[in-house]
Amino acid sequence: MSIKTSLPFLFAFTAVVGSSAAVGCSSSSSTPAGDAGITGTDGGGGDGATGGISGSKEISVTVVETMEPMNTPLANVFARIEAPGGFLEVKTDATGVAKFKVDPAKGPFDVTVAIAGYYAVSILGVTDSIPGSIILAQIGAMPSSKQFAATGSISGATATNKLQIDAFDWMTVVTKAGAMSYSTKFDTINGVPVPIPVMAIEVDSTTGDAINGSITAPVDRMAANMVINITMPSPAVNANKSTVAINWPTAGILTAALLKGVGSPVTDMHIGSGIVEQITASREGAAMFCGIANTSAPTNGVTTLSLQTFTGAMKPDIAGTEVSTIAPMKTATVTDIAALVYAHDLSASAKVDVGAITALTIDGTSLDDAQITVDSTGYDTAQIFVSNAAGMTNTTVWIIYQQGGKIAKRGLPHLPGGVKIGDLGGDLSSAEIATQVTKFISGAKPPWDNTRTDQALLIGNAKGTPLDPTFTKN
Repeated sequence: MSIKTSLPFLFAFTAVVGSSAAVGCSSSSSTPAGDAGITGTDGGGGDGATGGISGSKEISVTVVETMEPMNTPLANVFARIEAPGGFLEVKTDATGVAKFKVDPAKGPFDVTVAIAGYYAVSILGVTDSIPGSIILAQIGAMPSSKQFAATGSISGATATNKLQIDAFDWMTVVTKAGAMSYSTKFDTINGVPVPIPVMAIEVDSTTGDAINGSITAPVDRMAANMVINITMPSPAVNANKSTVAINWPTAGILTAALLKGVGSPVTDMHIGSGIVEQITASREGAAMFCGIANTSAPTNGVTTLSLQTFTGAMKPDIAGTEVSTIAPMKTATVTDIAALVYAHDLSASAKVDVGAITALTIDGTSLDDAQITVDSTGYDTAQIFVSNAAGMTNTTVWIIYQQGGKIAKRGLPHLPGGVKIGDLGGDLSSAEIATQVTKFISGAKPPWDNTRTDQALLIGNAKGTPLDPTFTKN
């Protein structure tokens, strides 16, 4: 089970419900006239400024929920559209749709949707109805699932070699040399059937070479413990060796010369410092390891992702790696940068060009006076994450998107008047802001309605900037 991130973002923090008192805040430089701070304590309603932003152009937004029941329209979500001239607020209807009537000359606009217990989402620079659906998820919610055991015998492998065994939604197994059996766990999610072909890769324990591979015929998702025996084929199925060249920019805050660490882009156990995965369409994000990948140190501005893959039913969909400016065994600082690189083209001449980034800057001492600047070239989206920073686990409570990889220096938008930041969940006694830029493959959905399989590059702060979330209203 190739676990990427808890949300489709590099710095989307694990969602754990906490507690937070509702807070007010003082007005900031980004506050529209007649308004009262980012937590929306104006109470909502219509235009709150001289002239206002009302008009004849309709801008609509659709809000859905991802957790079970999946893709369900969310009614009664607070929705706000704002610009320096004023703001409008409504709620989504039974179909999850909210509609505003605005004067386009007063835009572009910031649109924010929020409801207690869910993370909030804002989209900056809006000039028309928002395409796709904005996905919200309950903070701390998990799909209804049950965990079962998978076991089986292993035969046909060389006694000195180890195996990597995986399937969709399995905990990956890396066996000891000469293992004759395996045991692991897998999850079943109600109403979301995922086929289970089990993939086994035999790896030479000395050289690290993948020398054989097998895949079982898919079996249906079963709500019970499973026994699937693995027999490695004879003669062996040979792995193909290839490389992906990752070309780094020569200037900016993330160049090849600044890279110090290499890691895995997933948390599940596997062989190699990179990953090779097959993705299923049956459940968004479900993946299994289908090859071996290793990441080299950069040479002449290029990092090489060396792949060992198979064809046919074992053919991969993506390969990936993580690199950062964090030295091995060191802790990330607020100036460190990390990058996840996913290659979707795995042909003989595959390459990924990383665009230059000149700013991922967060200034300020509180959420109210925070000022964010993002400047990059060749990216589709800039993102801002607001989370708690209490304890060992971070909780994302607010995600902010800007199409294109640039955000001119600005403050946070406002939550709707019916929602305070403490209503979203998570302990905001200590807050954190992180920034990120993302590049998607051609034809991808909008980022607020996106799947992880659409991503090519995610680059951002390895550690967000801590800010004071406690405000004093003017």
